[in-house]
Amino acid sequence: MPADCPPAGQVMFAGGAAMEKSKKRFVLIADSSIDLDQSLRERLDIAVAPLTIYCDDQTFVDDFNLDDEALLRALVATKQTPRTAAPAPGAYLEAMAAAEEGVFIITISAKLSGSHNAALTAQQMAKEKYPHLKVAVIDSGLSSVGETALAIKLREAIDQGGSFEKVMAAAEAYCAEHQLFVLVDNIDNLVKSGRINQIQGRLAILLKIKPILSDNGKGEIRLVEKPRSFSKGLNAIAEIFINSPLDTSNRTLVISHCAALAQAKILSRQILDKRQYKEVIIVPMGGISMTYSHIGSIACSC
Repeated sequence: MPADCPPAGQVMFAGGAAMEKSKKRFVLIADSSIDLDQSLRERLDIAVAPLTIYCDDQTFVDDFNLDDEALLRALVATKQTPRTAAPAPGAYLEAMAAAEEGVFIITISAKLSGSHNAALTAQQMAKEKYPHLKVAVIDSGLSSVGETALAIKLREAIDQGGSFEKVMAAAEAYCAEHQLFVLVDNIDNLVKSGRINQIQGRLAILLKIKPILSDNGKGEIRLVEKPRSFSKGLNAIAEIFINSPLDTSNRTLVISHCAALAQAKILSRQILDKRQYKEVIIVPMGGISMTYSHIGSIACSC
């Protein structure tokens, strides 16, 4: 972890600093459902409001101080369903202090977490504390690298120097067509937490399926395919992105993994052999993504 990590639970700014000294025209914020590494976080110049993970008697704040290995050990050992808590509205509000003109907040699907509602509360609080700011709260409808890909698009739009409204229009257009698919090696926590249909989920567990999950267009998780092996699952996700109707030549393919870097690289090569993307980014999953997808899982978005 960076030497200048903020205290646990404090909003995280790009570069690890607890508070930025210089003002910016627009500030970009996400909750910690987003999957980032340090390099990408700095490139996007993004602040992250941490969620909290509860596993048995242990508490993990999903911030710069998170011990990934300790979290994974706890997730493997527990017999209980891990729980998560949304960021406090104050975490979003704190990050807004660096903005001169506007703020864009990206959240995990409102159907999956209270993070979106916390951001909406912060938006209302900002009207009194920062009345000069325009604040947009964007429900990504997704999680994981679905948020990451949206953040990349927002940063591109911001860097082009457009107005607040023009940046927001770019985000809305992107949300209307961006995709997220997740190959899950262990679906237990998603089923136990009610984030996936109980009947479909338990059937997948019984048949030892390695399910491919996506969204249903309404911010909820749906089961897309039911491969019987991880390698078949990788092939299936590759085919989904290879056969996408989107023009991907100017899009970024983002892949995250939970202790499965080699498999993430294989997926990247499979897709790039037959499809052109502007760039490909591979990052480790954050704490929230790890909690619900488990070791060996891979998420892919563009």
